[in-house]
Amino acid sequence: MAFIKSAVVATAVLLASSAIAKNISAKVPVEPDFAEGSVEWDGRGDMYYRWTLIGHNGQLHMCGVMSSKGGRDYVKLNKAALKAASLKVNGKTALRDMRFFSTVSNANRSNKLVGQQANCTVVDADPSQKINSATIEFQNKRYKIYK
Repeated sequence: MAFIKSAVVATAVLLASSAIAKNISAKVPVEPDFAEGSVEWDGRGDMYYRWTLIGHNGQLHMCGVMSSKGGRDYVKLNKAALKAASLKVNGKTALRDMRFFSTVSNANRSNKLVGQQANCTVVDADPSQKINSATIEFQNKRYKIYK
């Protein structure tokens, strides 16, 4: 079992932008203004991630990418943490389970994953409302992995 040692909860105040919306597809490149966060585990493993919200075709999309540091067990722990994570938009849960985030090599951390492809999914939020806050919340609990 492992516990999350610390989680930097990424909070972003984002507005849907028509300039960004033109680039929407199943994958989008990470831009410098994407929110970022990390989860550190007891031991030597962690997860670094970047994400954003984008309005496109009348829907709100969340796009995210992550990299894992440590061995296979830490990759499994990171996936378990992403599964238990949720997105809150203006205080309401808009999405559960972040396992759709694309996974990239740690070699890309030196540039904060900028330019890497982020996977996107539609979230349950009204894209016409003003987004005052958007937060990824991780559950502070025990995570089990099976070998």
